[in-house]
Amino acid sequence: MLEHPVVPPAGAAAAPLYERPGRGWSYADFQAEPLLFFLEPYRRLGPAFRVELDGAETHVIAGPESNEFFMLARDLWSYRRSFSFIAHLIEQDLITLDGPAHAAKRQRMMPSFRLDMLDRQAAGMHQSLVELLEERAGAASDLRDLMNLAFFRQASHGLGMRLEDEVFAAVLEAEKYILQGTAHDIAHSELGRQAEAAFARVTGLIRPHLAERLARGGEDDMLTLMAARHTASGSMPARRELEDDVAVLLLAGVENGAHIILWTLLLLHANPGWTQEVLAELADLPSGDELSPARAPKLHATIFESERLRPPFPILPRVAVRDFELGGRLVPGGAPIIHALTLVQFMEEHFEAPLEFRPQRHLGSRQLTKLHAAFGMGLHRCIGMSQSRHQAAITLRELLCNWEIEYGFQPSLGYRMEAAVTPAETRLPVTVRRCASGG
Repeated sequence: MLEHPVVPPAGAAAAPLYERPGRGWSYADFQAEPLLFFLEPYRRLGPAFRVELDGAETHVIAGPESNEFFMLARDLWSYRRSFSFIAHLIEQDLITLDGPAHAAKRQRMMPSFRLDMLDRQAAGMHQSLVELLEERAGAASDLRDLMNLAFFRQASHGLGMRLEDEVFAAVLEAEKYILQGTAHDIAHSELGRQAEAAFARVTGLIRPHLAERLARGGEDDMLTLMAARHTASGSMPARRELEDDVAVLLLAGVENGAHIILWTLLLLHANPGWTQEVLAELADLPSGDELSPARAPKLHATIFESERLRPPFPILPRVAVRDFELGGRLVPGGAPIIHALTLVQFMEEHFEAPLEFRPQRHLGSRQLTKLHAAFGMGLHRCIGMSQSRHQAAITLRELLCNWEIEYGFQPSLGYRMEAAVTPAETRLPVTVRRCASGG
């Protein structure tokens, strides 16, 4: 494995500058086309190049070559420096870590996200979803807001808590600042200060719920296991670490996870033939049966295709601790880097007709590690990936089988970048009603 990349030779060519004809690029341009934004310069210049974004020069790495390099060059990246806009939070080891500290944190967290734990929480997650749909039945809703709240309530149940909608609103605000800053911000900025203040509000609202839940004790949920492993580690005051980790899990997951479900519903609405195939598959499963990829391959192929076609977050910031060479080009250590990690998902040499919705492409055993990066890559891949897909399967099965969604708009399937890649429409009005034959 490429644990210690070869030092670039003296005089290695600098990464070329992509100059946009007529005018420079801005972050607003990226927001308007976040998925294909770097495709043209990648085709012309290869996997490492430079752009001027809002007048600031930034290095970009893209394509399957960059994804493979990133995963293999494990010791090359500084996550503290990459996310410097939330420097204060990083200094407290609350958001992201480097080296052995990161490995130890993941070791403590991972057991809470094992499939057997998620399976044990499935019935309760499902019930929290049904309760929300019953609350909203027949009333006008916004599909984006409804899926965000559905994801939040299910995630809260998985953690063993019933958090109020006030906490949900605070989570969305903090998540917006953090995701926007992750895409495009600098150290010590106003956005970073807003993110830190919002994070503090979330932890303050969670604190009494967490104390009450831990006082009850004796329950089999993600939080109980997490608390036990945090206490055993002795790495920092266990209650403080647990509060912060619960907040981070909600902040990192709601908007992104909810958008995968949202986009899946819109894509199925536009493809009624495939929807019928998914419904037929689900009809053959007993109501309480598990929803694993083996048991419901078409449902999960649909979720994977939604992740591919509309990845919630198509770029991530990187900073290298030393110079490196990629594609014959020099990228200096310490320079700001944008990793366009999902660009490969839109390359026809890897996905036939990449702009088309074709869930069938995911049926089978094709290895997609370097080609499907909606949850990040390598040692810092999103720890909540399994939970997100688990909740997506639960939500989609319930909505498809037992509810009618009346769309008050015609989905365009257009998109823009806000906190996540979101539908172009400002509002997504819908009405949900239980099917006459629904369970």
